[in-house]
Amino acid sequence: IRGQSVVVKRGTCYLYIESQKTLKHSSRKANQEEMRRTILLSLLVAFCSCLQENEKLRYNKLRSNNDGRHFLMTTLLERLHDPIDAPRFRGKVVFDLPVSLGGNLISTRSSGACCQLKEVPFKHKKGYYTKEILRKVLEREGILKYKRGGPVDDFEPSVKKHISRVADIINGDQRPFDHMMSIAATVKDMINENIFAKAMVTITVRRTDVGFAVPNVMEIMGPSFFPNKNKLERQIRELGGSGRNDVDSEIFVDWNSPDYRTYPPSEIESKLWYLREDPEVNSHHWYWHVLFGDMENYNKDELQDRRGELFYYLHNQVCNRYNFERLSNGMDLVEGYGPAAWNKPIALGYDPKLGDLSTDYYPPRRDGVYWYGHPKETREKERLARAFSDAIKQGYMEGPNGQRVPLGYKDGRDFGVIPLGATIETDPLRTVNNETYGDIHNGGHYLMARAGLHKQLVDAGIRNALGNTATECRDPLLYRWHGYIDGIFGEYKLSLGPYKDEDLVFPGIELQEAAIYSSTEDENEIFGKTFNKDKLFTHMDFGDVGFYGADINNVTISDRVRIKYKRLNHSPFTYRFKVKNSGPPAKALVRIFLADEKGTPTQIEMDKFFWQFKSGTTEFERSSDESSSVPRKASSLYEIQEESAYSGSNNLENTGIREYTGCGWAKHLLVPRGNPEGFQTNLLVVISPLLKDDAAGETDWKTVSSLTHSLCGAPGAKFPDSRPMGYPFDRYRGWKDIIAGKSNMKKVDITIYHQQECKSNRDCPRGRTCNGETERCNIDEATETSQRPRVPRFKNKLPTQIEDCPMQDDTAPKLNVKTFNRVRSSQVCETNCRKKSDCAFFEWNRVDGRNGRCTIYEHITLEPGHTNSVSGLKRCSKFQELFNGDSCTIRDKKPVLKYVTSWRKLSSAQECKQRCDGETKCQSWEWQKFRSTSRTGDCHAYTMDFRTNADSISGPVECRV
Repeated sequence: IRGQSVVVKRGTCYLYIESQKTLKHSSRKANQEEMRRTILLSLLVAFCSCLQENEKLRYNKLRSNNDGRHFLMTTLLERLHDPIDAPRFRGKVVFDLPVSLGGNLISTRSSGACCQLKEVPFKHKKGYYTKEILRKVLEREGILKYKRGGPVDDFEPSVKKHISRVADIINGDQRPFDHMMSIAATVKDMINENIFAKAMVTITVRRTDVGFAVPNVMEIMGPSFFPNKNKLERQIRELGGSGRNDVDSEIFVDWNSPDYRTYPPSEIESKLWYLREDPEVNSHHWYWHVLFGDMENYNKDELQDRRGELFYYLHNQVCNRYNFERLSNGMDLVEGYGPAAWNKPIALGYDPKLGDLSTDYYPPRRDGVYWYGHPKETREKERLARAFSDAIKQGYMEGPNGQRVPLGYKDGRDFGVIPLGATIETDPLRTVNNETYGDIHNGGHYLMARAGLHKQLVDAGIRNALGNTATECRDPLLYRWHGYIDGIFGEYKLSLGPYKDEDLVFPGIELQEAAIYSSTEDENEIFGKTFNKDKLFTHMDFGDVGFYGADINNVTISDRVRIKYKRLNHSPFTYRFKVKNSGPPAKALVRIFLADEKGTPTQIEMDKFFWQFKSGTTEFERSSDESSSVPRKASSLYEIQEESAYSGSNNLENTGIREYTGCGWAKHLLVPRGNPEGFQTNLLVVISPLLKDDAAGETDWKTVSSLTHSLCGAPGAKFPDSRPMGYPFDRYRGWKDIIAGKSNMKKVDITIYHQQECKSNRDCPRGRTCNGETERCNIDEATETSQRPRVPRFKNKLPTQIEDCPMQDDTAPKLNVKTFNRVRSSQVCETNCRKKSDCAFFEWNRVDGRNGRCTIYEHITLEPGHTNSVSGLKRCSKFQELFNGDSCTIRDKKPVLKYVTSWRKLSSAQECKQRCDGETKCQSWEWQKFRSTSRTGDCHAYTMDFRTNADSISGPVECRV
């Protein structure tokens, strides 16, 4: 029996069945009876499917709007190493290729899954593209030489060219969306995963009919980000034995622990693990180089405005931030890896502990090796270094035919840094002269990525972490190399001389007051903070990112596994300003920097924004969350999928899908570490007038303000500031003379405190106490400027006496969820939750400027249908304790049912219940036997908790004072 089609018409479910000849002509009653039962079962299944039809994702609906199209493209990046027809988005999506592109005659999709892709017309022969045609194109272009699962060198010219070519093959000059999706899905399983991911991200941010949100690349290419695979595999297998795949589980990674650290504590560079090893730092760097790639159809001035200067400034800021962190840790500034060092061995090696011989392998660089090709390659790089120095001294670069490309500054604009940056980066469209100036930046990466490797390994495509933009920020040598590259730009900037006063002043504008007000409370709180003036606070916490569908040595894990990694974070803060304008209303840019006394190598841009000053006095403030250097939010793969699938299926426009979420310095590293004693430094605030015909005056600031435009520009639009990037501190002459005597500028003395981790007072510096709740040392010098208000805290309220709750056979703990659309605010969502007796938590997620989605989470129930399982609750009474007293909400979090731990081989469900009673975090339990005849079973503990979810407001949680 085969269901040929199922349709829904006016609420009625019709099932059309084609009977097989074996039923019609069978002479055996048993066979006929079996067939009749099969028919009835098919009818039942089809009927149930019809009832659920309105909950399914539909390809035609998704492809009809921007958010839906964005969902489909993003889902191609999920489970990157798995075949295209593998289930994705928690089984709701299985891509079916058309037969012409290698798809099956009979679909392998379940009745509830999306999506059937479409055929692609082939104009040349008036037919359709086939898989074989695409394979021949890829082979002819040389793209198939990169093996799947193998390494690629991002800085090798041929690799960059082939990434661009793949994107062109898939997208052309913006093919119709259906055709692009089908070609992308077809070539995915043919080509190297790294090349495919880069091509797809480039297409995503360049197409005009999808959004911009891109997930953390760590979720796409996990093996490139997590060291010590053996330990991860062991943890994953343990989670795999938890008995469930519909609850959240966690793996903890501490880069500074012996299992993961890349340097011993005796090596001074080990102090900076929290920056170098941070996945979001490496993800941002990867994304930037994809965003500003070399694709022929996208490497245009209107799409990559001032690319050469952005290349300079992005890497300048990375180096300066690294220098600032070094000073915070009592270290010297970075020593550039320039010509004076090229003839010496690289003293310090590096082992990222990433990959192994079976996957993307990054071998260690031993101590004391030369870069690859020394001394021959060294002589060539020395020639290129002299060529750049000569060009800067003479004030121009020479093109292939001897034409002069001037380097200089005029009318507030630096017109020389753009061609200089393009030539150093070797931008194929804008480089001045490859023969004279060569490939100094990418070529240096090529030599360092192969330092100390045998030629046979190099010929096999092996390179160390410096060969991949997703991994190179881990290696201290990167910062030395870009210290040298930044020195070339510094030589040029110094040649321009100091700024004149007319370039710096703003007549009529007086910056009377500038200050920072910082809270010592956690970042995710919405209200009730304790503020301290001109003090910033940092601490260690755990980042939370999904590891959906990752495959580590063929160990495929649940899409609910969360990687929690140790990271540096800062407490929230706000800038406050008071400005007097004695002239007419004026448009301006407000620029905010941190800078150490050492000057230029430590100047980091914290924020830049547009402001229109009316005549008279203006007081205003700016939140650290609005910084132009960091993304507004870092969305996970599943968050982007979930939001775009919802809005795409309901014809809504989710504003978050239109934000660049991948580019920008890691938000939690916006503030340098400081130290426990208090690191004294300087806040520099500059208010500058707009230039004549300044791009800032023509910018749509409502849109641009959601982008990390300081480091990533505004792709598709002009850079929203015509002055030089880093102005007015871009001339490599420090900051003191620039600030002095300028009414539109101000220096503020600030102190950055690092709150150390602690368990007791003994772990804190002498005279300081340990806050047992936050497990951080209190900063006694930081005097509070406001009363301590109530702040949110999530805490499981458990009874003092254990309730004797009944256990139920063939059940497992379940968190039931209900969703309500078009809810205007979190307050309305909370009210809806309070009205329902079984509502335990709520979550309100903003969709657009007017509407949101309200999700109601019921108390944990015991779901039937789990054979060989017995489960129960620690508390069996319905309760809403958190609603009865003062309750708070928290942001960027959502409620989840989370796996706590397991106890193996217990003899009974009663023993499992007792284990749960003794575990404070356990709220429900499940005793699971491997088979019905087993004498023992594993006991799993679960609890309610919150996990990261951008743009959410959730509650209730307990309030404390």
